Amino acid sequence: MPVKSFGPFPGGVADFANPIAVQGKQVLRFARNCRLDGVGRLIVRGGTQLALTLMDDQGGPAPVTSVQALIQFADAALAVGHSTITSKFYLYWLKADLSDWYNSSKVLQGTAAPLPVAVLWSALANPAPVLIAEGLNVAYIAHNGGLGQTRYFDTTVTPATINDLLENLDGTGNKTCFFRGVVSFKQALWGWGYGSQAAGDAVRPELLRFTPPFFAAMAAVDNFAVGHRTRSILESIVDCIVCGQIMYVGTNWSIWPIAGDGRDTWDKSRPIDEAYGFWGLRSACAGPNGYLYYWSHRGPLRVIGYGPPEPLWPRISKAILNIVDNTPLVCVYNSFVDQVQWLYQDQTSGRVSRLVGYDVLREAIVGPDGDVGLGISVMGLIHPITTTVPPGPVGPPTTPSTTGVGSFIATANWVNGDTSPETASQLEYRTPQSTGTWQLASSSIPAGQTSYQLTGLAPGTAYEWRIKHVRNGISSAYLGPSANTQFSTVAQLAPPTISSFTMQAVGGGLFVVRVQWVNSGESGVSTEVYWGPQNVNPPTTLDYTAPPGVSSNTDTAQTLPSNTWYARVRHVKSGFVSSNYSAILSAFT
Repeated sequence: MPVKSFGPFPGGVADFANPIAVQGKQVLRFARNCRLDGVGRLIVRGGTQLALTLMDDQGGPAPVTSVQALIQFADAALAVGHSTITSKFYLYWLKADLSDWYNSSKVLQGTAAPLPVAVLWSALANPAPVLIAEGLNVAYIAHNGGLGQTRYFDTTVTPATINDLLENLDGTGNKTCFFRGVVSFKQALWGWGYGSQAAGDAVRPELLRFTPPFFAAMAAVDNFAVGHRTRSILESIVDCIVCGQIMYVGTNWSIWPIAGDGRDTWDKSRPIDEAYGFWGLRSACAGPNGYLYYWSHRGPLRVIGYGPPEPLWPRISKAILNIVDNTPLVCVYNSFVDQVQWLYQDQTSGRVSRLVGYDVLREAIVGPDGDVGLGISVMGLIHPITTTVPPGPVGPPTTPSTTGVGSFIATANWVNGDTSPETASQLEYRTPQSTGTWQLASSSIPAGQTSYQLTGLAPGTAYEWRIKHVRNGISSAYLGPSANTQFSTVAQLAPPTISSFTMQAVGGGLFVVRVQWVNSGESGVSTEVYWGPQNVNPPTTLDYTAPPGVSSNTDTAQTLPSNTWYARVRHVKSGFVSSNYSAILSAFT
């Protein structure tokens, strides 16, 4: 992969390797707005390499040039890639162990080259870190550089959708948000680094906004200003880490704990660290038992509750001096070895190494050696789902056929590939064939059912359908579209042919009225018989509806005045456009 630029680094970095002498003392140099070099392959866990190659959306897809985010999401994972070829950021829906990937309907695709489920941002040539927060099966996604609108990936619908996050942040109506980071805490979405689209209020590096519970709409009054330098880039929010019942908001010089359970109880009364802050994005993580572990501009610290922070750097050897000005650090908790690890990329070899690990059981520093593989610029560490996952469908539906095609209806038929009682089926249809947008007929066809009538169709139109099984939220492959799931609705029934219309006098002013016709030959059609006097021509009064197969109708003992009478017939059938009327015949009394 080509080398990519990664910054700017949100909080700046300290140059441990090149101190300068000031009044006889060695003083560390600190650089702001530096840029970080590296490419975007990922280390999933120690000793492994990324198994999937994320592809872009070109006509002939090519690998993305960097990976900017990776998180566990429900029972799966989400990744964000960037391509300098297309200048786009892409979202990928991956299996949790990174062995496969899903399309937007959460169907596993069985390849090692995932395609994006969405384009997050376009026309952005430079890569930048991306942050993702999960809330109620929705992923909220923020561009850390503030150049892309905040978006949300909604998996509560099928197929999943990508949308802009709209909030009313200035009291004048919903507008697109441009948060630099997002996090989920206490059933609320929190976003930082963005004020509103009111004049002069777009970039607020110290501002933290939050929603009511269950990720409802934000309000202009629901915000915190963190730090002492309001509206100053000198005290920007770098990252927010949730540790148990507290969320730690780290700026580049301070750390502020937030506790509470909602708008009326949030507490941000005092900082616990006003000297060091976070080294940079992803340099802190939640350890076990509610501890926050973070790398500061001085070195590693940890804190629980309201502090004070406990320095860990006295236990670290001088080897950390190898960490230089443009080195990104990523902090992860690896439960496989009970260690909080800070990982970095060696700028010479390009290999990812463990700068230092803190053994949370033995209360001891380990490292700072330990190469962890060939991946570069580690974004994070996720663990596969190790609990028992509910089973998906045994197999997809099979053996499709389409019957009962009318003008407005058609019946889809199939054989179930999974007969378990918890397996439902989802049926979709579209027109035109091959190019139309799929419409949902039903997402909850019960187990055991093997047919479904489509209704509300247009006469004389070509359609196709497809169906899949859904079990425990997991979808099978689709059955269709294929030749057996394609059909065209009937434009109109063929008309019958009227053959005779007679009125026979039987005495006393009574007549026997008889109408005869020849059926069109279409199965299941009924025949409507109309007749009336001369002044109503053509006749519009329905006299009788003959059942299928009948070809005549006789009305007896009718008292009729002297007149000329007219008759006509037509075919009808439920779900079909009625036929045209037959020719009109006349009779006399």
